[in-house]
Amino acid sequence: MARDFGEFRLGSWVLTLDLLGTAVQMSEDDWFTSLNALLHTVDVSVHEALASGSGDVHLIQYGDSFTFCHDKVEKLVCVGTEVQVKLFRQNILAQIGLSGGGAYYLDDTTIHRIVKGLSHVKLHCLVGKGVARSHMVLRGIKGPRFIIDEEIGHVPASGPCWEKLLLGPNLHGALHCSELRWWKNFPGILEMTEGRIKALQSKIKYEKAGIKEFAHIEPLVRREIDSLTKRLKHYECFHQVLVKDSEP
Repeated sequence: MARDFGEFRLGSWVLTLDLLGTAVQMSEDDWFTSLNALLHTVDVSVHEALASGSGDVHLIQYGDSFTFCHDKVEKLVCVGTEVQVKLFRQNILAQIGLSGGGAYYLDDTTIHRIVKGLSHVKLHCLVGKGVARSHMVLRGIKGPRFIIDEEIGHVPASGPCWEKLLLGPNLHGALHCSELRWWKNFPGILEMTEGRIKALQSKIKYEKAGIKEFAHIEPLVRREIDSLTKRLKHYECFHQVLVKDSEP
């Protein structure tokens, strides 16, 4: 029996949270550390979605990304801000992209019916313009940022839990975007960021010094250095944003 496509609709606004650096970390022996960060993010996301008011924020997790959907953009912005703050305090780097355009979760198609009852087949299908655009706004972005698609829908310049940063990122003409100042009520974030940069620099220096000593595991060490260097780049780019934002 045919179903109306609107029955699959989750919301007109889509917020995507993408964890940074989990792929490399999850591929090494110490993958439990990355798994712990992922599970912590699931926990934080679920609690914030439930605490958003009526508990009607749709939340879908796939891999290292999380998608929140709702018709009220203010609710998604507040949820995203709280999640970002809590993750940053735990030294978990994430990027958030917000767009309009809608999201649809397809769980009743011909293929779903064919594989119904097969325990070894799991299908996941989240589609919609908003889903794609919420990922697109993060292209080329470094650091734990909150980027808003300005081409679809309108997000006020400020609200009960947010404030836009007028100096938006350069997205090479992909989409016209703005940035959310999610750190607005986060005292000491600049100093915290600087401390983490120094810690990463020291860790990279230590790992490089040990390459000769542990030549038998050089490929593993070099992958670790590469992962740490990418993480450092994210923090350095975010530090530039914070410094510029603090200028009079």
